[in-house]
Amino acid sequence: NSRSCECGHSLFEFHHWGFSPTHHPCPGEASVSFRGRSLKGKQSSLPKGYVGLVLEETALLLASKEREVSVKSTFDSLTVWNLERAPTNSDEILMALAWPAIAQGIHAPVTDEE
Repeated sequence: NSRSCECGHSLFEFHHWGFSPTHHPCPGEASVSFRGRSLKGKQSSLPKGYVGLVLEETALLLASKEREVSVKSTFDSLTVWNLERAPTNSDEILMALAWPAIAQGIHAPVTDEE
């Protein structure tokens, strides 16, 4: 009993996890059922100039204490999920994604016109 969920360019198989995706009428919003619990999602783009990385840990060398990772793929948007309610702009992850634009505005040079 497996279900497929398309995410970007990859296809993930969910075996025995109980995901039941449903179509949501609002663009950028989604809902699924996970083990009988309702999850609400909202698509969010990463800030301009940022890119997300999917990393894969390479095999550890016994003599090395440092971990090594390689880039498996990249993404420019993600879905933020909440239990029972849709994410809002007051959710921490969405506020964090808005911070680079706020920081740029704070640190931008002030002109005489302003």
